[in-house]
Amino acid sequence: MVITRIAPSPTGKFHIGTARTALFSYLFARQNKGKFLLRIEDTDQARSSNEHITDIKESLDWLGLHWDNKDSEHYQSKRIEEYCRVAQALITKGHAYEKEGAVYFNVKCQISNVKSTAQNSKVSEGEDTKILNFTDLVHGAMSLDAKNIEDFVILKSDGWPTFHLAVVVDDHDMGVTHVMRGDDHLSNAPKHILLYRALDWDVPAYAHLPLILNANRTKMSKRCDPVSITDDFKKQGFLPEAMVNFLALLGWNPKTEEEFFTLDELTKKFDIKGVQKSNAVFDSGRLRFFNAHYLRQKSPQEIVKLARPLWERSYDISGCGQTYLESVAQLAVERSETVGDLAKDVDYFFNEPKLDRDAIVFKKSTIDATQKGLSGVIEELNKLSSDEWGKENVIAQVLARVVESEKLGNGDVFWPVRYALSGANASPKPEELLVVLGKEKSIKRLKVAEEIIQTSSHLRPDRSGLR
Repeated sequence: MVITRIAPSPTGKFHIGTARTALFSYLFARQNKGKFLLRIEDTDQARSSNEHITDIKESLDWLGLHWDNKDSEHYQSKRIEEYCRVAQALITKGHAYEKEGAVYFNVKCQISNVKSTAQNSKVSEGEDTKILNFTDLVHGAMSLDAKNIEDFVILKSDGWPTFHLAVVVDDHDMGVTHVMRGDDHLSNAPKHILLYRALDWDVPAYAHLPLILNANRTKMSKRCDPVSITDDFKKQGFLPEAMVNFLALLGWNPKTEEEFFTLDELTKKFDIKGVQKSNAVFDSGRLRFFNAHYLRQKSPQEIVKLARPLWERSYDISGCGQTYLESVAQLAVERSETVGDLAKDVDYFFNEPKLDRDAIVFKKSTIDATQKGLSGVIEELNKLSSDEWGKENVIAQVLARVVESEKLGNGDVFWPVRYALSGANASPKPEELLVVLGKEKSIKRLKVAEEIIQTSSHLRPDRSGLR
């Protein structure tokens, strides 16, 4: 059975790089009807925290990457005795030795004495030195001159294991068959393979994934770049399905023109052979593109559910019915890339707009033309039945008729109507606003704008007086 794992350290918030590794590990396991396991590598007791453990689990659940060992969670801090036992076994075999209270792995002894029969690694003797060969599922055949590997600590003087010993012991005991991790661990693979061979354990297959770089093509930094799944993405209004789709394409090529994949679709189509060797570049604009796509796939009810907490913090929506809120949501989502954007520029749906007298008149129009346009629109809209009011095309035709019948330009009618309804320089089309706001509220706002213009026409008879 294929068994993969994700093994984050709870010394910080769940990282985007770890999330991408978790995704690939999850997809590979599910695709092969195997298991995906979670291990908490909490041997750094000074920096590890329960808060970060909770963040790791909640982030994985949010992304939909559900692990199979929830009933038997694996914490390295609870396995110290096992690491000490294995270290002692290596000493007994002559593959490790004690020095200044710590235990070191004897690399030269291992290279000289251990003959590998594992499929994924082997130690072969060259003319002048020893060569360690192994196959990586991403990088292919790898070779390393063993003379470049120094003896290394596997058990510290305080009795706690180093990463090298703990990861090998844990992967073996958990039955991990495929280890997926970042390229920055590629240099650790030879050490881990030597440990496996010294312990006469089967070596798992390795897949070292390309790193994720920022826009400057440098390694992403926790201090400068958005890396926390919770703080920088979830709380900023990104959707889990968008994050999964985005992460999958950071270093993996589907070999097609497709760009939108659900988690279920990725499970079917993911191929480890499609993982690229070159590093991936984080593109925030592309993430927002994916997020906007998935946001617009949601039903009006789902959008309202996402937006309601944001709206309630800024507006009194207690008197707004569900149908009205869904209509607002449908307009807001077309101008949004994140959930947070749903609360931007929607004030006029919940509050009466404050109109600037000068702004009512289109820059290429006049007071007289604007007044004529508003009056004509109010008169024609009053004639519409409730059924007709609910149709944008009918209202758009009314506005167009006023333009034609009054011999006006579009800016004389469409601009003042839209501005009167929203009080904003940028907003949805006037016919969209009219449908959502309803007949009573819309005509009331149009009359307010008309009265302002009428007052202006008495005080300032021409356009130049306004500007």
